[in-house]
Amino acid sequence: MTRLLTGVAMLIAALGTNIVFVALANAFDYPAILREPPAVVLGRFAATASVRWLFAALAALAALLVPVSVGLRGLDPHHFSSTARLAAVVGVLAGVVQVVGLLRWVFAVPALAAAAADPSSAAAALVGFTVLHEYLGVGIGETLGYLTTAGWTVLVALGTLRRLGQPSWLRWFGVLCAAAVVIGVAEPFGFAAGGTVNFIGYVAWSAWLAATGVLLLRRARA
Repeated sequence: MTRLLTGVAMLIAALGTNIVFVALANAFDYPAILREPPAVVLGRFAATASVRWLFAALAALAALLVPVSVGLRGLDPHHFSSTARLAAVVGVLAGVVQVVGLLRWVFAVPALAAAAADPSSAAAALVGFTVLHEYLGVGIGETLGYLTTAGWTVLVALGTLRRLGQPSWLRWFGVLCAAAVVIGVAEPFGFAAGGTVNFIGYVAWSAWLAATGVLLLRRARA
C-alpha cells in the first residue's frame, strides 16, 4: 500500500504541476511576469481572478513532496539508516519551503494588489510586494526550494531508489536534473541563463518523478 500511494502521489505531483504551470503561463504569463515592475505584476494579478486559485493548487501539489519523502523512506530496506532519515528530512523541508513561498500569492498578494489600485496606498503596496517577493519568493520558495529539492533528489536517487532497484540510467538522470535545478540559485546573482537552465531542469525533473512513480506502481501491482 505504501508503494502504491507513494507512486500515485509522485504521478499526481509531476503531472498536476505541469498542468497548473501551463495554466499560469497562459493566464498570468508566469514566470516571465516576475521580471516586470511590481505595479505591472499586481495589476495583472488583480485583473485575473483565477491566478490566486492556480497558485493554491500549485502549493497543494508542492506539498505532496512531504508524503512522497516519508513514503520512500518507509520503502527503503535501510530506512533506519542515517542517509534514509536525512533524505526524508530534506524532502519534507523541500515541500514545506515551496508551499510557504507559493502561499504568498494566495494570502498576501491579493491584499497588496487591492492596495496598489488605491493611489493613497499604492506606494506602500509596491514596497510591500517587493519585500515579500524577495524574501518569501526568491529567498525561501526559490533558493531554499531549489537546494532542498535537488538535495532530496540526489539522496534518494543514490540511496533509496538504488536499493529499490531503480535502473541506473534513471537514477543518474535524476541527479542530472537536480544539478540543473540548483543552477537556478545563481540567477538572482546575475547569471541570467540560470533561470532557463532551472526551468529545463524542473521539466526534466518532473519527468523523472513521474517515471519513478510509474516504476513504483508497476512493482506494487506485481
